[in-house]
Amino acid sequence: MKRNENLLSAVIPITEMAGRLDCFKETVQAAQKKGIFLVIIHDKRDESTENELLEVLSKLDEGSYRFISGNFGSPGESRNRGIQEVTSEWITFWDNDDLPNVDNIVQAIQESETKHEVIIGNFCKVDVSSNKRVPYNLGIDWRKSVSINPGIWRMIFRTNSIENLRFSKLLMAEDQIFLVQYRIFDRSCLVSNYLFYDYHVAQPGQATNNSEALQDLKRSVEITFAGISSIRGKYLIYYRILFVKQALTGIKKLKLSIKAKMVCRLVRFFGTINPIQTLKIVNRIRVLDEK
Repeated sequence: MKRNENLLSAVIPITEMAGRLDCFKETVQAAQKKGIFLVIIHDKRDESTENELLEVLSKLDEGSYRFISGNFGSPGESRNRGIQEVTSEWITFWDNDDLPNVDNIVQAIQESETKHEVIIGNFCKVDVSSNKRVPYNLGIDWRKSVSINPGIWRMIFRTNSIENLRFSKLLMAEDQIFLVQYRIFDRSCLVSNYLFYDYHVAQPGQATNNSEALQDLKRSVEITFAGISSIRGKYLIYYRILFVKQALTGIKKLKLSIKAKMVCRLVRFFGTINPIQTLKIVNRIRVLDEK
């Protein structure tokens, strides 16, 4: 990938968001003030969303964004298309219905060193129905926090560190698969105490409320399991925690027949590790899971 004067590019997939672009509008305005290059990928399924997007983008400076519309079929494939447009030193992936704190993100990048491959910050979970805010801070051991809450939107990657990676086509947990393939816990990370992101929940259309997306969760668990099977080293436990948390989410949300398969997968997984590791994983999930 080439480099240009842009320090950071943000890839933002959008699908069927007509009438619900308020957060997106706020994000692009804030990003433009900070010189963040925007790559907006419209997975086109209706004309209304595209028309509204074009209206928003018409007010931005030329050269400050790239807009691509097409049939991509999933957030992962949309992000993959967006990556092709990125020439900046750093790249991040935002959801269109959340609110990144661009001031803090840019400040963290300016504080980074050449050795850092990824920057991770704090986030706040915001229930849009009640406006309740719950902060999630990284704490002393960032790996513990990320293994339980692996939201890719609070991470900034040095672009050349993801050159050989792409997201899966799955509709759910594709970002977790990406992080396992990236070997996130083995990377040189700048841990920031800044708030990077407001993650909005209780919204219509979210993947966690989408039955089709939830069906992909079973496949993502299988892919994650295969991915961590080849990992070795002192940070292996964090990949295992990430996998177990992903599987537990499936058991909680999926229909009964799939729940049974997920339970079997967990039993098989715990049969491959020693009892002490099992107790460590369960205890860390119990202590760290703030949901």
